[in-house]
Amino acid sequence: MSRRSTMPASRLVVVLALCALAGILALSAVAQPSHAWRTIPLNGTFKVDWTGPLKACPPGVPKVTAKGSVTPCFLNVGHANMAGLGAVTERYIMAVLGSDTKCQKLKFTAVLTVAGKGTITAPAATKNCIVSPVNSIALDESTAQFHITGGTHAYAGATGHGTIHQVNHAATGGTVTDTWNGTLTLKG
Repeated sequence: MSRRSTMPASRLVVVLALCALAGILALSAVAQPSHAWRTIPLNGTFKVDWTGPLKACPPGVPKVTAKGSVTPCFLNVGHANMAGLGAVTERYIMAVLGSDTKCQKLKFTAVLTVAGKGTITAPAATKNCIVSPVNSIALDESTAQFHITGGTHAYAGATGHGTIHQVNHAATGGTVTDTWNGTLTLKG
């Protein structure tokens, strides 16, 4: 003779309901898009061509200095391959604040365009004076702090921060090296 174990019907219903609930929860977890944030390094060196001074600076930049000179602005466009991003174009109009003093500072909003993915917007400014005398053709060198304020497409809602170390290789138009060192935080 064999013994058969019987489970009361109410227990069987509870067990089946729990199994169904577990299955639904597992499927809903898989089906939900990830809303987690991830941080990646934002490091790279751009070879930048610059021209200027331009006829006008962007809105928000003083038209004249405290001493009455026109504030000079320069168009900067560069290219680099950045790890984790790929081919990137950097573009900004840089204002030289205090251009007629021994303490010149830079202010600009860089837009990084990542091929096929979108843009990243990063306002930046130097806190310290540029390393070069007034009206000198000496090598200019500066470090600007940047804070990412958003972007488009894959970079919508992006944040981040870091530095841009800039070395100017010519005083009357030419090339600059911009070295980015920071982080980029993205959704998903």
